[in-house]
Order: sequence, then structure tokens, then C-alpha cells
Amino acid sequence: MGKIFSFTVHKMKKEQSSPVAGMNLGALPLPELSPDEDMLDLDVAQELAYDAWDASTPAESIDLAQKALELSPRCVDAYNILATHSKTRKDALALYQKAAAIGERSLGEDFFKTCMGDFWSILETRPYMRARAGIVECLLALDDKKSAMQHCKEILKLCPMDNLGMRDILMSILLEGSKDKQAEALYKQYKDDYSATWFYARALLDFRKYGKGGVANSSLQAAFAVNKFVPDYLLQKKKLPAAKPYGYSPGNKDEAILLVKEYLPAWQASAGALQWLEEIRPQRAPRERNPADG
Repeated sequence: MGKIFSFTVHKMKKEQSSPVAGMNLGALPLPELSPDEDMLDLDVAQELAYDAWDASTPAESIDLAQKALELSPRCVDAYNILATHSKTRKDALALYQKAAAIGERSLGEDFFKTCMGDFWSILETRPYMRARAGIVECLLALDDKKSAMQHCKEILKLCPMDNLGMRDILMSILLEGSKDKQAEALYKQYKDDYSATWFYARALLDFRKYGKGGVANSSLQAAFAVNKFVPDYLLQKKKLPAAKPYGYSPGNKDEAILLVKEYLPAWQASAGALQWLEEIRPQRAPRERNPADG
């Protein structure tokens, strides 16, 4: 949220049987990466992968990804695509982990040393970074927040510009785990982030540091000014929808829903925070402005 670019892993539909169910491609051994492999095959495979991302049906997407792997087993994005269609999160995680391992071997140790901090801005790194983001999302779904936290930290080292939106995820994990010193350091690293997520994180940090009143109240009022829909969702006066909104506009309800889905556990883990929010919040949530009203 509030980033230059945000990559969202495709959601897996539990109610539907996956076309790749039972294939368990993630359990297969890593392919041998020959230095003599025809790079043209990999380029063509990547083009097929791009087409697979844009495919109109899951079956078409899977077919294109499998064709890409037939051309080149080094096509990281092909594994990423198959992961999005996996039947379970564990299957998806295995595929993302395999994609990341292949990406690391393909890029090479020297590349990581030389290009540390510039990942994502270098086009060739994006399939690998998508795999790392997919790992984080799967780990969160499997409630392995400790591992997800470590992956977020590593991704931010590779890409401090945070094109994948890892700082929001990392901040929520740090706050929920009462790792306030690390949360403060992360906040300062991205002090120019003016998103609602960062304002509400600042307010919660100040409450935990100073208690209610003074500094914390001022921070919370500043957060209200950025998005006034958040309190009703945090306090569960309004029900969160089951599905995440696909996108949002700054200050609207969709932004509030995305924020609360990620940060509610952190607020619940902070003794007295929700009671404080109840005391300070605007008594009547504003009506969302309809652009048609002029």
C-alpha cells in the first residue's frame, strides 16, 4: 500500500479443484543449469510466461506455463504461475521455493553481491522477486510468521525501494510480535511513506511507547485524517469482507479494509489499544464520497 508498484499473488480458490492438483512439481529435483543452455529458449519461455500471466482462463495459463518449462526448466515465472493455481498453500509454497532456488542459481552469487539493492529495477530479477513474494504470502497463510518476517527483511535488502510492498507486511509482523525497536527502525527507514498504513502504525507505536494522551493521541488524529474508515473496521463495528479488494484509492474504504486485514492482530495484541481507539475515534464514520456527486 502506498508503493510505486505492488505485486499481489493471485488468490487460490479453495472451492475449485486445481488443474495442477496432484502434480507436485515443487517436489521434483532442481533442473541442471548448464552454462551452454540456449538462452534463446529461456527468452521464448519467458514470453510464454508473460502470456500465461495474462491468460483468460486457468487452463490456458497452466498450459502456457508448462510449455514454457518444456522450452526451459530455468523459467522461474513458469513455476510462479503454476504456484498460483496450486490446490493447497503447501503445494504453492513448494513451487515458489523451487522457483526462488532456480532464480538464485541462474542469477549467480556474484550477481547478488553486485546488484544488492537494485533488484526489481533490473528486469531479469523480477521473476525471482515474484517467487520470494509468493513465499511470503504462503508462509503467512500457513501461520509461519517468523519465516515470513525473515523473507521480508531479505527482500527489502534486495530492493529497498520496496516495489513489492514488503514493509507493510513486515511492520504488521513486528508489531504483532512486540518487536517495537525493529518496528521503529523500519518506520524511520521509510519515514517519507504517507500511506494510511504507516500513519496507523505510527499511532500504535506511540501508544505502546507513551500510553494514551499527548503524543499518541496526536498521532492517531493524524491517522484519522488520512483514512477515517479504519476505526470502524478495527473495532469490528463494520464487518470485513471475506475477499480482499483488488485495489484501492487513498482514503477510501477499500484501503481501510486492506489495512485492517493485515494489522488487526497487531492492534489486538496491544493491551488497551482498541479501547483507546474507541475513546478517540470520530463518533460517526464519514460517508464515502461518490465521484458522481460532483
